[in-house]
Amino acid sequence: EVHPLITRHTLIEEAMHADILLVEDNDANQKLASSLLRKLGHRVDIANHGQEALEKLAAGVYDLVLMDCRLPIMDGFEATAAIRAGKAGADKVSMTIIAMTANAMEGDRDEVLAAGMNDYLSKPINPQLLADTIQRWLHAEGAAYGHPAPLTESKAEMTTSAEFDAKAMLV
Repeated sequence: EVHPLITRHTLIEEAMHADILLVEDNDANQKLASSLLRKLGHRVDIANHGQEALEKLAAGVYDLVLMDCRLPIMDGFEATAAIRAGKAGADKVSMTIIAMTANAMEGDRDEVLAAGMNDYLSKPINPQLLADTIQRWLHAEGAAYGHPAPLTESKAEMTTSAEFDAKAMLV
């Protein structure tokens, strides 16, 4: 049996690509996060605060939202509550919302989950954790609000368990 060579490039090509709404008010964080997301092959739209996020969600189609928690005008907690209440459209009520916050204190994860967000990433952003979290939620076929995506074995882990067959290499 012939196994294809798996490289960083083939993993990126095989990864699911998404339309992501990044809700972030800090210019430097916007540039960093959007650059990381684009390198992963995602399309990114930016909202500067929660009210703008609701407007963009109501007018567009997104696969998931990366939501800062501390925002001007309407913070991430209020915006999430409004999304869950249908104020961005009935079709957006159960969409995946991943919190991105500088708060890395004990209990912060529980706070964002209790607020209706699906998952939590702390800043500064860890690029690999960002990629893994997005892929986990994209692969959770219709992962509904409140139901975390199942953890699955990544392709990188699968390649390390492959056996090397020297005889097959000579054929």
